[in-house]
Amino acid sequence: MKDIQIIGEIMDTHFLKFTPDTTVKEAIDALIKQNLFGACIVDEEGILLGILSEKQCINLYSKEIQGKLSKDIATVPVSEIMYPEYQTMSSHMNVVDAAQVFLKSEFRRIPVVDEGKLVGQITRRDIMKSIQKFAY
Repeated sequence: MKDIQIIGEIMDTHFLKFTPDTTVKEAIDALIKQNLFGACIVDEEGILLGILSEKQCINLYSKEIQGKLSKDIATVPVSEIMYPEYQTMSSHMNVVDAAQVFLKSEFRRIPVVDEGKLVGQITRRDIMKSIQKFAY
């Protein structure tokens, strides 16, 4: 019988991250350049602080257009609009359990955190690749 993989074996360890003081403009530029939907916000020790998504950027832009924003979008730090609550997984979690988390979540990408530090990201596609490896 084939072994079931753990998240640490298949997670992405090289990915876009922002610091809390990164401006929304800088973040939007980077997300578009790298064709991404969002990124993690981490402090200088690598502690995950929040998640930035396209939806939050669009919401901020909408507020600016409607005159509901008191400052220029280019100066707003991502820490002001990031999701401070988020789902995470451990690198020690197996793929079957991770798949269950994805089935209950709207997110396509979930941060992997060990001992409070961001160590990677796992995507639905990573789970699919693991299933493919297991099944074939």
